[in-house]
Amino acid sequence: MQEDVPYVPFASRRAAVDAEYPRRQSPTARNSQAFVGRGLSLLAVIVSIVTVIMLDVATHIPGQDWSAYVSLAGVVIAPGLAIAGIVFSAIGLARYRTRGNGGVAAAGLTLGILFVFAPFWIGLVLGIIAGLTGRIAS
Repeated sequence: MQEDVPYVPFASRRAAVDAEYPRRQSPTARNSQAFVGRGLSLLAVIVSIVTVIMLDVATHIPGQDWSAYVSLAGVVIAPGLAIAGIVFSAIGLARYRTRGNGGVAAAGLTLGILFVFAPFWIGLVLGIIAGLTGRIAS
């Protein structure tokens, strides 16, 4: 008696493509560089946002010197984290074909590129805040 084998469209083509371009090396293989890159880029975004909030708070409290340290954190640390995010995301994007998670790497790369210019974004937001409130930080 003959068994009924379910019909799978393009089964032979799918097997040939999988043999030519394997998507994953093993079931446990993970594109950790993509996730690290995205995490570093998100950390750069968080540092930039916290810097803006802390500098806005510092402008409303007279006689505080800690605003200089906060601005240093935003101007130095955020772009550094963004550059590290770009490097790891680029490595993760290069490993996309064998390990997957290309979207995660692309998101990290995009955020990293945007927040390399964190001092610009921080200055822009603080300028808008100063313009809306009529106060200039001294």
